[in-house]
Amino acid sequence: MTTPTARPIPTPSCGPRPARRSHALHSGVADALAAVRPAELVAELHWLLAMPSVTGSAAESVAQHHVEARLRTVGMDTDLWSIDLPTLTSDPDFPGMEAPRDEA
Repeated sequence: MTTPTARPIPTPSCGPRPARRSHALHSGVADALAAVRPAELVAELHWLLAMPSVTGSAAESVAQHHVEARLRTVGMDTDLWSIDLPTLTSDPDFPGMEAPRDEA
């Protein structure tokens, strides 16, 4: 898969910037920011944007599972579960779905 070349995003000019206040970052935040690898982050975003994850498609599920796994590998707590679609959709009060689904 080829990824498009990243172009800088123009920053709008809204007048002079206010003076920045110096804030001490919580050590956990500082460590997390120091661990960010911009090239990997951009590659991950390119992958997600290139995936045709249209609502209700198999690719949507692949993207959801991929994001969950990535968040878990960086130490975040994740909660991924399946919904029993046949039981849900057979309920007389079920309002419907925005797209047909095999998984939820």
